[in-house]
Amino acid sequence: AGANTLNLLNNSTFNIQGSAGGDGGLTSRLFIGGNGAIGIGTSTLSAYKLTLNGNGSAALISTNTSSAPTTGGQALAVHAATTTGSAGIFTAHSNVGGNGAEKFRIQADGNVGFGTTLPVATIDVRGNTAISPAASFSATTNDAVLALDQRGAGDIFVASNAGVNRFVITAAGNVGIGVSLPTERLDVAGNIN
Repeated sequence: AGANTLNLLNNSTFNIQGSAGGDGGLTSRLFIGGNGAIGIGTSTLSAYKLTLNGNGSAALISTNTSSAPTTGGQALAVHAATTTGSAGIFTAHSNVGGNGAEKFRIQADGNVGFGTTLPVATIDVRGNTAISPAASFSATTNDAVLALDQRGAGDIFVASNAGVNRFVITAAGNVGIGVSLPTERLDVAGNIN
């Protein structure tokens, strides 16, 4: 099979336009700028190499469009036609810590992982440096910086070290320090200073 080439010389642009009828109301469907940037649905290019502009939804990336979502409204919809919960729908990689190392993932089961390729909770954050915290929260707010709302029977909060509970707040509101099942409002194992 032969190769066909379209040459755009002297930084010229290429514009494919369309309209609902006739020559009136033509709008850009595909635009290639003189710098090589591409616009889909627009001829107004941003600072990025690819600019998508859609009326309602801009882009769908899918492994199988026959089962992709049909509702719009998103700037970007990502769809993986899989029934395997741990399959990645979206992953982000960088060369920090290894060539193309995965840094972030959204799985088909809805779990989101930062610093892990297999998140085991809705949000799973794993730190891997000795000098930085795994997670940091900072806000300028008149509300709480972090709100935890337990609707089930499990503990509200647990802090552990190597799997050993060090601090716990139970669903009943009891606080345990060094105690995994506190029976009082404050239950401490060890001395208090």
